[in-house]
Amino acid sequence: MRHPMRKVLGHVGAVSMMLFGVAACSSTSPALYTLAPQGGRVVQGTPIVVEVVTPVIPSRLDRDTIVLGDRGYRTHIAQGDSWSEPLPEMLAHIVTTDLTVRLPQSHVYAQNDAVTASPTVFVEITLRNFEADEQGRAYISGALTVHRRDGTGGVLLQPFEWHSVASVDQNTGHLVADLSHGVSVMADALAEKLHDVP
Repeated sequence: MRHPMRKVLGHVGAVSMMLFGVAACSSTSPALYTLAPQGGRVVQGTPIVVEVVTPVIPSRLDRDTIVLGDRGYRTHIAQGDSWSEPLPEMLAHIVTTDLTVRLPQSHVYAQNDAVTASPTVFVEITLRNFEADEQGRAYISGALTVHRRDGTGGVLLQPFEWHSVASVDQNTGHLVADLSHGVSVMADALAEKLHDVP
């Protein structure tokens, strides 16, 4: 016959192992990061309706885990650190918010927002880099395009390149904060382009 105390200890051991398993799982949960909008210079001009098209991002950057950068022929990722939502959609919404601050007379929305207004102007962003460079500084590069929906006025295309002043020192939080600032610089450039749309 099995001793009652041994049976109790067996239950306690099973519960302890289950709690240990839960703790182990929770310790490996990823830290989620989100880009933050930032203020900028207000640009006055003719009111327009702007649609920010979902940015085009290379496959090596378009992943859940945050890419720290390329060094020594390797792509380095931040272990356990992920974006809180797909990077293209997050970027579209951050740029939209940044442009709304800079263009208070205009209506700005992201491509997949539930908006019934027809855009006057499209903003398109193509990124090559959104990470740290070989010196460890936050780095954004790509191209910005602004054009009217009706095709008049031509296409305003501008290369874009930005580096942070200081190294992010392999710190994911510092990288995300500096990339947020870089996106605000991008929004400044886009606001000027939108001001120039005929």
